Amino acid sequence: MDKYSLALAEKAKRDLRDIHTYVAVNLCEPTLADQLLDKIEAEILTLRQMPKRYALERDDQLKQRNLRKLAVGNYLVFYAVHDNVKTVYIARVLYAKRDWKNLL
Repeated sequence: MDKYSLALAEKAKRDLRDIHTYVAVNLCEPTLADQLLDKIEAEILTLRQMPKRYALERDDQLKQRNLRKLAVGNYLVFYAVHDNVKTVYIARVLYAKRDWKNLL
């Protein structure tokens, strides 16, 4: 089974920092923030094997961009699989209750 490499967009990196900051500072839960980030990152790492196990998004606009969605607790990881270079491209990591269709 081929392993894919991972690439995070700058927006995805910023999303992860913002999630950590919000939980650690605004909610005053630094330990929980660390645990949450570890959980999201661990789930992202699982995409190195069988990244197509999650379906393409149903929304036509997102489907055209080949975006898939991985749910991790209250967060959604949006990503695309590039088979030609064996890379999983993480586009965004967003809170599930946000208007994420307009943020992508």
